[in-house]
Order: sequence, then C-alpha cells, then structure tokens
Amino acid sequence: MGNTLSKPRNVCNRAAMMEKYKTPMGIAQSNNSKKNGAQQDRSSIPGAASSGKQNQDNKSSKNIAKRLKLEGSDDSADVVDVRQENNVGMDVAGLDTTVNKDEGSADEMLVEKQSDDEQAPDPVLDLQMTNKDQHMATEELAASKDDKTHLSSNYSKKCQENPEEYNMINSLQNKEEVLPDKDSDEDLYRDEEEIKKENLVAVLNDVEQKMSVLPEVDILTYCVKEWKGGTPKAELMKKAYAAVSQTFSCIRRVRGDNYCALRATLFQALSQLTHLPSWLQSKDLDKIPEKLIAEYDWINQWRFGQDVKMENESPSEIMKACLQHLKEKWTYLHSLEDPHEKVVACENIFQGEQEEYFLYEAVKLLMLKKAIELYCEKEDGNDVPIFCWLLFAREESDSPYRFMKNSLNQVGYTGGLEQVEMFLLGYALELTIAVYRLSDFGTDEFLTFYPDDHKDIWPVVILTAEDDRHYNVLVRKKESAINVKDVMNKIPETS
Repeated sequence: MGNTLSKPRNVCNRAAMMEKYKTPMGIAQSNNSKKNGAQQDRSSIPGAASSGKQNQDNKSSKNIAKRLKLEGSDDSADVVDVRQENNVGMDVAGLDTTVNKDEGSADEMLVEKQSDDEQAPDPVLDLQMTNKDQHMATEELAASKDDKTHLSSNYSKKCQENPEEYNMINSLQNKEEVLPDKDSDEDLYRDEEEIKKENLVAVLNDVEQKMSVLPEVDILTYCVKEWKGGTPKAELMKKAYAAVSQTFSCIRRVRGDNYCALRATLFQALSQLTHLPSWLQSKDLDKIPEKLIAEYDWINQWRFGQDVKMENESPSEIMKACLQHLKEKWTYLHSLEDPHEKVVACENIFQGEQEEYFLYEAVKLLMLKKAIELYCEKEDGNDVPIFCWLLFAREESDSPYRFMKNSLNQVGYTGGLEQVEMFLLGYALELTIAVYRLSDFGTDEFLTFYPDDHKDIWPVVILTAEDDRHYNVLVRKKESAINVKDVMNKIPETS
C-alpha cells in the first residue's frame, strides 16, 4: 500500500496504543499480548525497534532476580524495582521519542515523526490531524509526565530517609533561599555604634578626597605610618622627622599633583602671614595682563589650567579675573584676626574648585612678570640674583618666552616647579620659602631657603619635602607666624 494510505493507519494504531500505555502495567500487558501479532506494524512505529532489546533486558532482569532470591539476597527487590523503572522509561521512549517537552502542538509532533521515518514531509498529511488525535496526543503527554513522576518517587523517598542528603539537594535547588541576607552580618556581628562610626569614616574620606590640603596630623604619627620599614632610607626619614618635630608638632599633607609647590606655598601664605605684600596693594595690579600683552604679544599663547574656564573671554580678561580673585581672597583672609578662623576660611578655598585654580594662574602670571623684569636687568648688565643665571642658562628657558612655553605652561599638566623656579616664586610673592628637605638630613641642604638673600626682610613660610617635587605643610599650633631666626636656632645638630 502507498505511503499516503499507510501513514494514517500508523497514526491511528499509535493513538489506539496510547490509551493502553497510560500506566506501566498497561505497557507490560501490551508487550505480552502483542508479542506475536504486532510484528508487521512495528516497522511503522518509531521506537519499536528497541522493544526486542527491551524484552531481552526484561528476561535478564528476571533471571538475575530469581538467582538472588535463591541465594537469599535482599538485593533482588532492588533489581526488580530497577527493572520495572527501566521498563517504564524504555517503553515510554519506544512509544514516542518525539513528545514535545514544552507541550507543543500535535502538528510539531507529526512533523518530527515524518523526519524519523526518513520521508519527505507531506503538507497534506499535516492537515489530517483531527481534534480527536490532538486530544489523544495530549493524554499521551500527561501519561509520560506521570511516568516520570513515578520514576523519581523512589529516589525522593531515599533522600527523605537520609535527611542530610535531602537537605543538601534541597539547598542546591533553592540557592536563593539559603543565601544569607546582605544585612545579616551587620545585625549579628556589629552593633549600632560601630556601624555609625564606619559611616562617619566613609563621609570623612569623601570630604578629604575633595580637600587639596588635608587636616593636621601629629608629625611623628605621620612618620610611623609612612615609613614602616627598616631600610636605610626609612631610617633616615625617621631621624629627619624627629628633628623637625622639635619645632613643629603637626603636618598637613598636600595633594601631590603638578600644582603641589604652588598649593603648599600659597596655603601657608594665606593662612599664616600677617601683612599684605606690596604688589598686592598696588592699584595697577589688574592692569598687569593688558600691559604685558601689549609689549609681548606671545603671552597670548598662555596655557590656562584645565579648571580655569571663562567663555568668550580673551586671555587678558581671564588673567585679569584671576588677579582680582587673588587680591580679593588674600585681603579677606588678612582681615581675619583669629588664627583658627583664618585657617578654616583658607581650607574652604582649597577644595579643588575653580576658585582655587584661579589663584594658581594669578601666581604663575606674577612669576612671568618677575622673570621678564629680571631677564631685562640681566641683559642690561645690572646685578641680578644668582638663581637668574641658573634659570636662564637652561636651554628650555633661555628667554622669558621659552620659560613661559616650556615651564609655566606645563605646570598643572605635565610638570611642577623645579627648585630653581622656587627662587622665582619667592621673588614673585615677596616671601621666603623655607623647606625642610628630609632626604638631605645630615647635610647643609636639610633646611633650604628660596630665596636666601631676603631671609631677614621678607616673611617666611615653612614647608617640608621628602623629594624634589612633593611638598607638605608644617604647622605650629601656638604661633601663626614663624621667625626665620627661631627656625634656624632650633635645627638640631647632625652628624
């Protein structure tokens, strides 16, 4: 008979068998009753080829069970159970290997049968699936689910008999339920005061990250924290800090970017000095940019810091705004009589905001102005400070223009101030910068002055440096101003 007639017959035979295969017992009975009469139809039923092998396995299982029973073994019952469970699984698989696990439609099931029979799909046969066939397919799927439930029941009973194994499996299947609550550790192991203290520390850390100059720390405590090792370098730094601690009790760490030297110097000047420098009192202070650019047009190549922004303004106008800002802040801080109040107000300025960087641009412009004046004096044959010969002897700064381009324009970006430029900074601000160079402890350069020719005339600010680039601020709590002679008299003898 042709394929178009045999296909419906096979589908109907299959559907009729499904009614009998709802239970494991029905499957077993059907295998015994149709052992002789269903050989012709087996070729058309998917999975029927495996029934012969299944019957052989059944016989083998029965023989093993009988032998164990004769030998008095208790394992025969387990063998029979395993055989029955295997029979159920194998019969269900042989009956329909294409049951859709996601409860797909009967149309999809029929397409899969056609592919298993190694025949091209026929669209006409797909449409011959009746409502009755669909209902029978649904019953078959339900029966297969019942069989799977039956297969897993024995294992579940064994797990329940062994609580430890059952709990382990249950926890693995429900990981979300056994995971501890995120806040459970805090509730169990930490009291409320400890949690509040931790939150406060987090807030303080956020505040300190914004500060350009950190709060005061005992100088010896800071040394112990920073230099824990026993290397020769660490031992040298410990001795240097011990020497400095005889005069200064505290240290304030300064943010170590390429503004470090300007930041430390300006912070000390604004928070410690008690008088206004002469250049700050000049009425022509805000006219400096205009006059300089009129004579030296290359100043228009000035490179402002990344945080100094004024839209639609010329370099001259931005420089003027920076100088006005510096004068306004310095005058205000000078008007404060209480030293503590002055320090707090100064801390509010050095918060990494735009107004802080306006101050640096103003100081850099004052440095350029002083460099032009000293260069002109040197070119005219007049006496100039010794550092001028060193400053303009460098190839990258042999003229004021090259000094601006290669040095001042790089401050805040790729470099800070060199030591020779610290002399120029002191001259520009009219103050003496005294620096304890800790790495030079035991030498004549342990305490260095920038510049060293106005120590008795200009006010002094005190810094400390562990290397040639990073500067920190030293603090004496009881005195707002420091006399240079007092500092020099308290330098300990070194060997």
